[in-house]
Amino acid sequence: MKRFLLSIILLASAACYAQTDTIFWFAAPGQDTTGHWILTFHSYEQAATIEVSMPANSDFEPITDTLPARGYVRIGIARKAADNIPANTALNRGLLVRSSAPITCYCWSQATGYETYTLKGRNALGTEFITAPIMRPGGSADDAARNSVEVVATEDSTLVTFTLRALNAAGELNGDGGSSTIGSSQVMLSRGESYSMRPAADIAQVARIHIAATRPIAANITYTRMDMQDSAIEDVAGEQLLPTRFFGPQHVGVRGFEQSDLFRAICINDNGTYAIGENGGTATTLPGGGIAEVGATVPADSVMAMTASRSVCQTHQIESDGHISATILPQIECSGSQHIAYDGFYEMPRTLLIVADTECVRSLVMNGDSTLREGFRPVPGMPARVWRKLDVNDIVDAEDEMRLDCSSGRFVAGVIQTAEGRGAMYTVLTDYAPYSTLQFVMDSAYCYGDTIRFEMDTAAVDSVAVYCPDGRVMEAPFVIEKADSSMSGMYVAKGIGTGCRSTVSDTIRLTVHPTLRGEVYEYIFEHQLPWERFGIRFEGEADTALVRASADDGRCDSNFVYHLRVTPDEQDTVLYYVCEGELPVRYDTASFDHAGTWEFHYTGSLGQDSLVVFVLNVLNNTDTTIHDTIVDTQLPWRACDTVFADSVADYVYTMQNMAGCDSVIHYNLHIFWNGDHCDTSLSYPNVVTPNGDGVNDKFVIGGLVENHCFRYNELTIYDRTGHQVYHRRNICSDSDWWDPAAQRAPAGTYFYYFKAHGIHIWTQHRGVIEVLREK
Repeated sequence: MKRFLLSIILLASAACYAQTDTIFWFAAPGQDTTGHWILTFHSYEQAATIEVSMPANSDFEPITDTLPARGYVRIGIARKAADNIPANTALNRGLLVRSSAPITCYCWSQATGYETYTLKGRNALGTEFITAPIMRPGGSADDAARNSVEVVATEDSTLVTFTLRALNAAGELNGDGGSSTIGSSQVMLSRGESYSMRPAADIAQVARIHIAATRPIAANITYTRMDMQDSAIEDVAGEQLLPTRFFGPQHVGVRGFEQSDLFRAICINDNGTYAIGENGGTATTLPGGGIAEVGATVPADSVMAMTASRSVCQTHQIESDGHISATILPQIECSGSQHIAYDGFYEMPRTLLIVADTECVRSLVMNGDSTLREGFRPVPGMPARVWRKLDVNDIVDAEDEMRLDCSSGRFVAGVIQTAEGRGAMYTVLTDYAPYSTLQFVMDSAYCYGDTIRFEMDTAAVDSVAVYCPDGRVMEAPFVIEKADSSMSGMYVAKGIGTGCRSTVSDTIRLTVHPTLRGEVYEYIFEHQLPWERFGIRFEGEADTALVRASADDGRCDSNFVYHLRVTPDEQDTVLYYVCEGELPVRYDTASFDHAGTWEFHYTGSLGQDSLVVFVLNVLNNTDTTIHDTIVDTQLPWRACDTVFADSVADYVYTMQNMAGCDSVIHYNLHIFWNGDHCDTSLSYPNVVTPNGDGVNDKFVIGGLVENHCFRYNELTIYDRTGHQVYHRRNICSDSDWWDPAAQRAPAGTYFYYFKAHGIHIWTQHRGVIEVLREK
């Protein structure tokens, strides 16, 4: 990111991470079935070394593999190790893939009703996502169907909030003047922890899900249908989500099936309206925050070009043989690759859907074959793009790798695989262009006479202008000298983008506090006495004072005469707060057993009507769970007024919250023990003499216990026949070492294997020891 400050023009280039990347995060859905998740990797011009790990799960042994340039490999991971079950529970099953060179990565669900999750690298990481359930449950026939959202945290102390919203029959957010929120939940996650959010089965009207995180996460949307007779998976559909920053106005999809295709547009903002046109035809008007299902009139084997008046997320869902699959269509102006690869799966036929630049077609080849260049047709309303659909098996064998290359332009490729009894899989492969961004980063309040300097963070922006409330346009340097109150108002910054967005903008409302002179009057009711204002206490019915005050930011001094005027009570509001265990509550002559608002009418002392509005607020007792993760160098650790010297689980701390209601905190401390400084300081014996003289009586690795090295370790000892005579994990005291005398182990040769790890490194050692006894 860059910052504009007192500069005329800054040329910016944003870091761009494509779907072809070196880092991928993924949280597998919770499906509770046998089989494997199959991760497939394709390399391009460079050979690659790949590691698959679970950063939050120290019991998961990282998997490594290598592949040559323009090669591919599959890695299977057992479902029981990766599935996020149970739902609505923080788990340690988030997957992290690292590669030494750019690769493509996608994940197959190997179960009845196969599906492909296309991993989007660092493009998949964000703090805001908006999606819709793939299918809406409804009726007894769908009782076993379920939608879920899976997330994985990439940093510690990540708070994730899920908000479920409903639509009415017109496709509008179901507010009717109130809130359309029908459910929300939160979870705190550490790096590598995963979570599968599954709404309650009776929330059939869920139409939109908003995901907000305090730190970057990756997220999926998943639909699973169960066979109610044998509790087996019948169908799986889902895709890794794109953050809202990748939403845009233009998308292109290809209707690939006679049975069913469904395009769905999901609005990014709740305000305003959206116009969504299909193939240059009449636009559908959609209220902000709603969801539109478009393209129903477009025939199969034809293109669907959608243009929205504002940014949307466009999804494409297919159905074949009763099985569905779903994917996310990229914003067409900001996507496109020159090279993609895809692997065949169990001889399932592959259908290829291509949207390409016109120039790309003349150099496009599949596994070196140029016959696919024929048959491209123009995309309606987009003269620079063409499309086609073809059967991959006409060019590439069913289980062979498919590679598309284009040297003269860019293209987006969708691959659909279907087979009777095996479900449907839909994968869209593409890279993404850098996105231009612009945001104000400055104070919004100033004093009379201040100097205002406009500061902005930008990425992929060429030049910026600031539009003032009075109509003036400011060029760099963006400075206002000697500000006064007439300069308060809305300021708009507009930039010329060099990335995907051609223009970017941001707004800020500035307030310039005046230096007051003169008199200020304030009116209160009798019941509000005594009254405090500007550090002065007023006891009487009316009073006057000379005041030297400051604006809200405490910087802007003002001198004025303050007049307090007190009027008879005519209306009052009583705010009453109780904890849930303190009901019922009495007020005046009435008793109340629930929260609400009531009115009481009286006659005032001067004969005027008086109204008292009684507002009863009932506060809940709270039960909160806190997870802390530290490294051992931070010990001792203080939390909840307690000092901890080691990990602790479910430490219960009872207190009262600010409202006086009971509050219970469940505190969990996790410690990463760092043994990195100990890797070269360990010493390994080769002789043990268990004669009771206190010297070399036991097998002891020097430096491990006394230097507090490698909290997570494992030692195994075998005799000459290969029989295991000793095994111990996490040795932390002298009593843990192998004692041949205690085990009556005979003299002779033994073999040992020791391994340990800290935060950053692993260590292992194999060796031979002799047990000597006096004859």
